[in-house]
Order: sequence, then C-alpha cells, then structure tokens
Amino acid sequence: MQESTSMRHETACGVLLFQTRPRKSFLILLHEDDRIDLPKGRLERGEDELECALREMEEETGIDRDDVRVVDGFRFVTTWVMTKRSGARVTKSVVLFAVEAEGPCVVHTPDHDDYAWVTWQPPHSFPEHRTLDLALAAWEAFAAATKQRAPRRKAS
Repeated sequence: MQESTSMRHETACGVLLFQTRPRKSFLILLHEDDRIDLPKGRLERGEDELECALREMEEETGIDRDDVRVVDGFRFVTTWVMTKRSGARVTKSVVLFAVEAEGPCVVHTPDHDDYAWVTWQPPHSFPEHRTLDLALAAWEAFAAATKQRAPRRKAS
C-alpha cells in the first residue's frame, strides 16, 4: 500500500488593523510568553478569506466590522511548511487584509493577554514574527505605490 504524499493545507486569515487617530498606528496582540500576533484565525468551510479576516478581527478585538474600512487592493499571502506537535507536516498559509479605523479603537482581547498600538514608523522589525515583518513591508510598498490613499470601501 502506497502512503499519500500530499500534505494537509491550513489557511488562516486576518487583518493588519490601522488607526489614524490619535496617530497612525497598527495593532498587535500580546501573549503572556512575549509572543505577538495579529487578529487572525482559521478559515472555516464555506467562508471566503475576507469574511474570515473580519470575523476574526471582531472575535479577537471586539472591534465591529462597521467601524473599519477595508483598503482596496491590499491582500498579503505567505505560505510555509510546518511540523505540528503530533509530527504531522502541513502547509500553512496566512492571508492578511489591511483595514483602517478613523478614530481611536476600544479593544477587548478575550483570547489574548494584552494588545499594543505600534506607531507607524517604518521600517519595522519583529524578528520573532517573520509573517508580521513581511506583511508590514508589503503594506509599506503598497502604501508608497498608492500614496497611502488607496480607494477604500466599507467592510460590510
């Protein structure tokens, strides 16, 4: 009997959440063990990527999708192979969208220990979180190419 060589694929979707007031900054979620993360989570069956990203933002931050605007044209994807604790190897993809809140956001993080708003002063470096570094670099290039004023649409 021949063993299957195809790896399972997992996709997580989330957001780079920016606020413009009181200053341009982006949200990171903090864990007790000094790990950082973005609002993101597993793509559920029948759900599209943007819907998943907005749902995860609401669940992990308490910020309603009606209080943000999705930045048209920005979609960041990174994929890698990882080994689970069980020893199983899986291909993992993370898809991120940029969303902006016009004013200060009240954040409630039931799934995380704390959060921080990081002032936008590129280049940013989070050596312990390669995906965040790559996503921020992609956002910086996108923002420069679109003069940081990409057309926006309501998140709905």
